[in-house]
Amino acid sequence: MHLLSRPHITFAFSIFAALMIVFTIGGRNTVHAQGSPPPGPVVFKGLVTVGGAPAPDGLSIVAKITPILLVPYESLPQLTLGGEYQLLTVGPPSSAYLYQNITFHIVPNALVPHLPADGIAAMEITMFLGGPGISDGHTLTFPALPLAPTPTPVPPTPTPVPTATAVPPTPTTVPTATPVPPTPTPVPTATAVPPTPTTVPPIPTPVTVIVVATATPEVAEQETAGTCGQSGVADLSYLLAGVALLGLIWRRKTRS
Repeated sequence: MHLLSRPHITFAFSIFAALMIVFTIGGRNTVHAQGSPPPGPVVFKGLVTVGGAPAPDGLSIVAKITPILLVPYESLPQLTLGGEYQLLTVGPPSSAYLYQNITFHIVPNALVPHLPADGIAAMEITMFLGGPGISDGHTLTFPALPLAPTPTPVPPTPTPVPTATAVPPTPTTVPTATPVPPTPTPVPTATAVPPTPTTVPPIPTPVTVIVVATATPEVAEQETAGTCGQSGVADLSYLLAGVALLGLIWRRKTRS
């Protein structure tokens, strides 16, 4: 008896879960054509190449069925990872989609927002035969994706330069001079200065020189001889004494 390995069991369980989801959604939300039940879904898995190289991570892949007389069908998207896709489930709403062609597309998403709305179709086309079934190893080959358009530089909008508005000069208010009363200057009070005593040199006291005439016998005889002779000699003596006195006084003043 052949036992399934763990990866195969996990993959089979994933397929089973996807089929149950499709059946549940189809049973609740789909109107069957002519009362026929919807066909079983088919789960696809395989490698993905874009422009001859493994697909980058994050591309959205969908399956589409576009019959002529029916509403186009599109599956839920699956993201590429490690150059492959998994669990791409195709489950149209009625058996009227049986034996119609299935096309695979890379549609726009956040990674490639510049792709057309219909997406980029793969070279592989297969027929929907109903299920449930698994199509393992279904390789998808896509052409090179278009490059993102180069954004056109937008010239900067010129900033309008505001026109300078002439502002009239503000008149300067000249402050009115406040009269300041003159400060009275204090008049100094006259201080009485006592007079400086002037030292007056003492006036020398005149020295009176008294000349005493000694009468000789001859004079006595002469006095006796005549009064006129005595009177003339006395007057001459008095005159000489006065002159001598004046000379002495003048000499003392000169020395002082």
